[in-house]
Amino acid sequence: MPSTIIAAAGPYLISGILALVLSAAILFRRRTSRTTLFLGLGTLATGMWSMMSGFHLVVDDVAVKIFLVHGKYLFTSATPVLWLLTALAYAGSPLARSRSFTRTLIVYPLITTLLVATNQYHGLMFTSVTPVNTDWYSSIGHTYGPAFWTYAAIGYVMILAGLIVIGRTVISRQGYIRRQSVLMTIAALVPIVFSVWFLSHPDRDTILDYTPVSFLVTNAAFAIAILRYRMLSLMPVARREVIRLMDAPVIVTDIEGYIEGLNPAAERIRARSSGQPVGQPILDYIPELTPVLREAIEEGRSEGEIRIVQASESAWYLARAKSFEAGPGHPPGFVFVLHDVTQMREAREKAEELSRLKSTFLSNMSHEIRTPLTAIIGVSDLLLETESGADEEMIGMIKTSGERLLRMLNSVLSVSSLQSGTMLHRPESVDLTGIVRGVVAEYRQLAEDAMIELEADLPREPVSARIDPLHVGHVLSHLLDNAIRYTPSGSVSVRFEAGPKDVTVTVRDTGSGIPESFLPRVGNPFDQAESGDSRPVDGAGLGLAVVWGLVDVMGGSVSLDSEPGRGSIFRIVLPRWDSEYEDPTPGPMRSDRQPLPSTSTSPNGSPIRSR
Repeated sequence: MPSTIIAAAGPYLISGILALVLSAAILFRRRTSRTTLFLGLGTLATGMWSMMSGFHLVVDDVAVKIFLVHGKYLFTSATPVLWLLTALAYAGSPLARSRSFTRTLIVYPLITTLLVATNQYHGLMFTSVTPVNTDWYSSIGHTYGPAFWTYAAIGYVMILAGLIVIGRTVISRQGYIRRQSVLMTIAALVPIVFSVWFLSHPDRDTILDYTPVSFLVTNAAFAIAILRYRMLSLMPVARREVIRLMDAPVIVTDIEGYIEGLNPAAERIRARSSGQPVGQPILDYIPELTPVLREAIEEGRSEGEIRIVQASESAWYLARAKSFEAGPGHPPGFVFVLHDVTQMREAREKAEELSRLKSTFLSNMSHEIRTPLTAIIGVSDLLLETESGADEEMIGMIKTSGERLLRMLNSVLSVSSLQSGTMLHRPESVDLTGIVRGVVAEYRQLAEDAMIELEADLPREPVSARIDPLHVGHVLSHLLDNAIRYTPSGSVSVRFEAGPKDVTVTVRDTGSGIPESFLPRVGNPFDQAESGDSRPVDGAGLGLAVVWGLVDVMGGSVSLDSEPGRGSIFRIVLPRWDSEYEDPTPGPMRSDRQPLPSTSTSPNGSPIRSR
């Protein structure tokens, strides 16, 4: 075979082989979509077009040459159809999924092939078909008829329509999708330029049409889009759709804070503003993001609540920003996600206001009741000193009931202060041994009346500490009161141990114990293991809530072991804060202490277990 023929046919054959290989790689992927299907078939069509153009230069028989030249029109007419379908599928147009639309387009290559095959009877495609011989090769020349120019015009219209679809994608999308679209647009223009140049050339019968070879550029561009930008992957498209459909505004900026893209929710934030947000600084678009962006630049991520005002409306957003690296060859940037927390913030403020009103109401009511109640108890003490007999018994009942009611009111006040975060903490230098001994002495008479043995294992020497003595006394009082009331018979013991930095108070009883199902709720205000008439003892369910809350205020911890029918063990660990080790400044409770939780969870996360 002469080298001149090889030189003429080589570009066709090489580009055809490459196109066929690429089409196989696309069509035989593990996962295919409409875009991959149309793109693979289009690449196959251009490959066959190029191969037949090359083979017709190699063969010598004129009849075979004519067959190859005319046969390629099946593929030349299919190429613009498949290109348009690829563009529509890539853009997500419903036309790409319409079977009737696809069948309508298929009519074009079928009619073209039929007209070429029957041209000898009507001459509409070619008015003449003659062999052409040059010094380099032999080919087939044509004089084109009216049907050919109609075929060419329709093909150009479909290719231009595909370009318009891709162009709209360039305008409407951002990031790598836009870069894909630009690459596809440039690639599609290359064969159009070659085709227009060939058809407009005055000596087109003596020159070769390298339009199918130029499609190698298109195929290579598509390959780059596949391998580098993952054009055919579902994940980028899925992520794009998720972001587009999100109610939360999402904004992507470059490293300098200029907006690269945003979803419709972000566009609605400034719906009344004029101008295109893409390309402008994010701080011009949403100035309220200034502190968030500043922290993101310094730390790589940030989070904060911002209030965005638009005309007469305003909304609160939880703004999160994070820097990201898109990968090799891509500049870094920031992604901002804004969650509308207006309703949540309003609900929180309303709940806080209701909690404040509740605490104020409880405090006021408790004080209003406690003042006359204290007077009643005081008068009862005076009367008991002078009365005897039946009157003394009745006055004693008045005093006992009054003291019980006073204890409940004090508990209500304590819980109210703990939940609102207003409980004061006034540490001072004290002797903890003396405090514990004094509380135990107060409850000995109650234990004797209940025929309960009250034992105390206390150090003989004083244990100095810097702590709030009232809180310690209240904690131990509630524990002993509970232990005695819930122990029908047996004993209650108090053990006090002092370490170098903390102290441990253990209250053990042999009473009824706590059901395992109730252990997670121990310490919740007004919550009791049993309710109604089935309760073994009276009470409002506030004692352990006060214990957990006060221990938390003092920086300590509570642990509980309990077994129904065998009793409970409460273990309190408190920081000693002895001057030898630490000397905290007296004052209100530490700011990092949270109010007593009002939900049904284990208070403070203290270990609670059933034996």
